[in-house]
Amino acid sequence: MAASSSEKAPESIPPELIKPMMKAFAANTLPGEDEGFDDAACRDAALFALAACGRRKAGQAAITAASFTDQRGRLALRILICNDDMPFLVDSVAAALVANGVNVQRVIHPVVAVNRDAKGQLLSLAAKREEGSAAESIIYIEADRIDSKQRHKLEEQLAEILYEVRCAVSDWPAMLAEMDKDAIAVTNGEGRELIGWFHSGNMTVLGHEHLGRDGVGRSKLGLSRASDAPMLSLASVELAFDWFKKGGQPPLILKANRLSRVHRNVLLDLLLVPVMDGEFLCEDYFGTVTGVAGGNLLICGTNARSALIAAEAAFMTNKPAEAVSYINIIRERAAYPTGNAAAMDITEADLSIDFILDERTRELCGELMRWHDLTRTGKLIERVKLYNPEAA
Repeated sequence: MAASSSEKAPESIPPELIKPMMKAFAANTLPGEDEGFDDAACRDAALFALAACGRRKAGQAAITAASFTDQRGRLALRILICNDDMPFLVDSVAAALVANGVNVQRVIHPVVAVNRDAKGQLLSLAAKREEGSAAESIIYIEADRIDSKQRHKLEEQLAEILYEVRCAVSDWPAMLAEMDKDAIAVTNGEGRELIGWFHSGNMTVLGHEHLGRDGVGRSKLGLSRASDAPMLSLASVELAFDWFKKGGQPPLILKANRLSRVHRNVLLDLLLVPVMDGEFLCEDYFGTVTGVAGGNLLICGTNARSALIAAEAAFMTNKPAEAVSYINIIRERAAYPTGNAAAMDITEADLSIDFILDERTRELCGELMRWHDLTRTGKLIERVKLYNPEAA
């Protein structure tokens, strides 16, 4: 998990690599990020990047954080991360910086085509990928200065997080295959459809393992492989097993004890399915991040969240009666203990994707899921035009 490093001085960098790196930086500097980033600053950033990623071990990220003097003469921090290009890189790094209180001033993220020798030495780079080249992500960050102790801690943490990203991405096909097997094994039609809906692109699987009653995970994939940190306390494991033993239908949806550092720094959500493996009863579960753009495995941690997911799945599969029943579970609960529960009920005539989105807003207010809900349902622009005339 340790990041590889480079001690190359700028003068030892092959001149033929400088211009392509500058070009990649310039082409990927967004409006607002280019303030104070003139040709001299771009060249300096390119030299820093080449020194940091000039040699990189296969399968590892190269990470360098160092103090420098910015264009305004202030002592500041810059970070360079070079990694095989894959999903979740920039957002995972950004979440780590926020969690560490780092005030970011500039982010530039080119993806370049590179050729390296057997030792990982950079031989060439270009903006366009050619035969025999590999795509690498270059993340260049400028931020307010932090002390050396904080800087070293941040480097170590970023290396751990990028290893978790690598595990989640590389194990993705195997995790989907496990989900397929679980869906087939579930005899409860409703549960099978819910798992299938998760699998169909609505959610992002980040981890999987077989969990024994002893609380020990086996056959780990994704985030589970990256760390031995338990997903559930032993007491929660016992309760989950007892729930299935008493006839509870899969999947069982729970909040994990573990924070995700892939994409967002939030508690993972779990989907548990009972499996018989000889004499060993185990659970398959999938760790997921709440509110990932493009979807998660689970966006639920309470009965209300579960009901909202089930309602939307039923509505989208032309089962309005089922969708209404799930919505009414939430609305009747909102009337407790003194309200008129029946007055809260809706009918199929009231049901639409807009109604479900509004119900999600009422139930999940403050949980930072609204933008994700509107984008994944294609309602973002419509809602902005309808309720925000200034933005429209």
